[in-house]
Amino acid sequence: MQKEESVLYAGQLLEKVYDRLKEELPCEEITFPERVFVEIANDSDGHRHRTGYMGYDSVLFIKTEEKGLIIGCGEACGNYPADPYSRDILLLKVPLIGESPKQLSEIKRCMERSDYFRNSIIVAMANGYFGIQKESKLPLPDISEFVAQEAEINPDVLHLDLRPVYRKTMGYKQELVDVIIGAIKKMILS
Repeated sequence: MQKEESVLYAGQLLEKVYDRLKEELPCEEITFPERVFVEIANDSDGHRHRTGYMGYDSVLFIKTEEKGLIIGCGEACGNYPADPYSRDILLLKVPLIGESPKQLSEIKRCMERSDYFRNSIIVAMANGYFGIQKESKLPLPDISEFVAQEAEINPDVLHLDLRPVYRKTMGYKQELVDVIIGAIKKMILS
């Protein structure tokens, strides 16, 4: 009997990447007393305020000689402008400051200035696709060979903002976790 391969969806995949980085990198996990919110989308006008965020409960802190690096795995939250997104991996340089409380407030300040995915190296969309910024320099190969389940659109229904509704989201093979981890390590440790 053939073993059935389990499928990871984009958001789950980035969670696994973050958890494995926590184990494999020389880092310290910093848990925030309150979730840190970074604005990712806004559909506000003079009559209402609707904002989408990535929320971070913790980050990984890597201390080098000259700087600190933080890696966070955010979760989309807030109002409907965040609906197209699922999770992201944030990579950000922060200045080194001596004491822990000062360092924590500096990390939060730097994160909050990372709005609209400015420092996200990879973003998982709600439909299962990934967004990767060219500026991130994440050395990923073509990930189409890791697709385990194709996305399927429902042609009969649209969201209120005319986005398609998906019956199935894109799913990926477990091996893609190792590929993304390898790319992130190559990017930050080189």
